[in-house]
Amino acid sequence: MSRGNRGQDVFLNDADRRWFLKKLTNLRKRSDFRLFAFCLMTNHFHLLIQVQRVPLSAIMQRLLTGYARHFNHQRKKSGHLFGARYTAVQCKNDSQLSAMLRYIHLNPVRAGLVEDPAQWPWSSHGEFVGSNHVPVHVEWEMPLSVFHPDLAAARRAYDLFVQGALKGAQEDAVVAPQINELPLLNSRPAGLDRQVRAGGDLPGGGTRNLDDLCQEIAVSAGLTVEAIKGESRCRKISVARQILVRRAVGCGYRPSRIAAFLGRSDSFVAKVLWRIGQ
Repeated sequence: MSRGNRGQDVFLNDADRRWFLKKLTNLRKRSDFRLFAFCLMTNHFHLLIQVQRVPLSAIMQRLLTGYARHFNHQRKKSGHLFGARYTAVQCKNDSQLSAMLRYIHLNPVRAGLVEDPAQWPWSSHGEFVGSNHVPVHVEWEMPLSVFHPDLAAARRAYDLFVQGALKGAQEDAVVAPQINELPLLNSRPAGLDRQVRAGGDLPGGGTRNLDDLCQEIAVSAGLTVEAIKGESRCRKISVARQILVRRAVGCGYRPSRIAAFLGRSDSFVAKVLWRIGQ
């Protein structure tokens, strides 16, 4: 992530964003890295990339310098466009990957620019839900596969994972203390750092686990945990299972983990996710 110098805007219009993405595309051909996700805001941007033979520092130096020259030339300006050194956070596992995807794609929502990430054209969210394509090649297949091996089920699970945060089922969080987007969050005091808190499947342990979640749902429904994890197909128990699946996905658990908890196949959870979306 890189932000404008002293918080200044680095993208003043869509033409700026298109030029940046074109530069990113050309740079990838020469610098051999994989682009998994991105989001261009007004005064900063996020990239989720995997470096290969060219180090990250070289990639970012070429990208930031090239874009700053273009930006200043277009406006007959000089000086620094971007602030201090870019911020980089290493992604260490699938759970952190899913948290990063959600964090990046929800930036426009947290900034109050749109109500749904699908409404923001300058991120890769549309590629993940299959609603639109962006003017830069994004390798969405690999990160999407962490949600489910089947593409349709993976898209549905990813969308529910993101929508879970939008609906308040889970407080969305910054993926590392070095990243502080709080100036964009008018409802939160500036200077507050937050850690990933997206459930027991995510780094740091989270604030919820599947046992507690299932117990809570069972008590609310007047059922037992054993009944929810059992074989009964009565409507009351089936609805409780659906609620568990939806809330667990919203808390950051992968469908395969939820299936294992319930003692069922991945396809069972995929069908539940599909059914919820109808």
